[in-house]
Amino acid sequence: MSDRDRRRRERAWRAEPGDPDLLERLIAARRREGEPVPLALLERRALPARTFASQLPLRVWSVGARQARGREVGRTPGRPVRVPPHRAWWVQPTWRIGDLELRAVVAELAAQRAPGLLLEGCPVTDDGLEVLAKAGHLTWLALRDLALATDAGIAGLARLERLERLDLSGCLGLTDAGVRALARLPALTSVDLSGCREVTDAGLAALAEVPGLVSLRLEGCPQVTDAGVAALARLPALAELGLAWCQRVSDAGARALAGAGELRTLDLRGCGRLTDAGLDALTACPGLAALGLGPAPARRVTAAGLAGLARLPGLRRLELESCEGLTDAALAPLAGLPALVSLNLGGCALVSGDGLAPLGRAGRLARLSLWHCEQVDDGGLAHLGAAARLVDLDLSWCAGITDAGLAHLAALPALARVNLQGCHQVSEGARARLGAGRCRVELHSAFLARDGGLLRAS
Repeated sequence: MSDRDRRRRERAWRAEPGDPDLLERLIAARRREGEPVPLALLERRALPARTFASQLPLRVWSVGARQARGREVGRTPGRPVRVPPHRAWWVQPTWRIGDLELRAVVAELAAQRAPGLLLEGCPVTDDGLEVLAKAGHLTWLALRDLALATDAGIAGLARLERLERLDLSGCLGLTDAGVRALARLPALTSVDLSGCREVTDAGLAALAEVPGLVSLRLEGCPQVTDAGVAALARLPALAELGLAWCQRVSDAGARALAGAGELRTLDLRGCGRLTDAGLDALTACPGLAALGLGPAPARRVTAAGLAGLARLPGLRRLELESCEGLTDAALAPLAGLPALVSLNLGGCALVSGDGLAPLGRAGRLARLSLWHCEQVDDGGLAHLGAAARLVDLDLSWCAGITDAGLAHLAALPALARVNLQGCHQVSEGARARLGAGRCRVELHSAFLARDGGLLRAS
């Protein structure tokens, strides 16, 4: 497809962005020509509603256009399940099936052209994967924690030429050999290899040859190094990269990603070799909208290095959990980020109540986590009283908060949830008063910013 033809198709779609047929034709044309499809286009897909019925016990999930996570929309057997307009949808057996049951499920999916399947912790072997590899209509496949799967069975999935999204997280039998086979999938856009401990830089080099790859999760892959990250940086459409707890990734990996024009989400939590130099390099990523860092010792990541992230004007979500060097002084410029919607400061022990004053003026802030910020007190909550868009607030184990501080939150018009676990100076009466309106008070494990990563999990 020439540049002129591509521009013509894109102009036609932008003129009618609500036309799903125009969008699908644009995506198909890019793929025919071997050109990457930007994540922005993939997220706008909206396939029409449909129904699904089965006599098998299955959960039915879907994810809509621009939604980050899937939701359950019904179960079978029983009345047909309506799948609303969606970007993707899939089914999940309600029990841990083996190879024999998988045959029946695959036959059902093929008969109804159901495009996706989720298996989690199932005793499926390579024989079962061979059956699955014949389901050529599949576009969405998640095979999480399949302890019996090996490279031999996984490599057979390379026959699924329509497959766009593949999740093999926790498949400990997967090695670089299996990854190299999967890299031949022509339509692949999203891969999750989290917890696949035998995958190395050699496997990433193979994935770096998949031009359409937009999302890659590698959380907890201990053999991934800066060299593998440098190979991935060459991917023209890579928008989401999860490297949490890849502990051999350092400043060199961050420098390799600097200037990646399409990169929007980057998770570097648990990459303990990062320093201020790596953070400085990341400020050259022009489109970065979500960034995860920490835990980080103050000797490596300082207040000055963290404050430098304020040079990322498009940053919407920032995770700084247990960054020991974060101080009130560093928080002030970060609070000034114009697009900031979600901020996690959990475990940042140097953040005090006075440091929250700039956050009260952060005009778009909707989610704030302050768990175990033990210097946060009632005065800090008084500052937050001006955060008109704040919806979710995690104050668990902020031991200095009392009933007086909680009173400042009552006036927040959008506040819907507050976690007060471990706030032992807050009385039951104060909790009841706060929860009397629209706000739900939680007293159990923190519900904010601990969702397993910045990247979508659907």
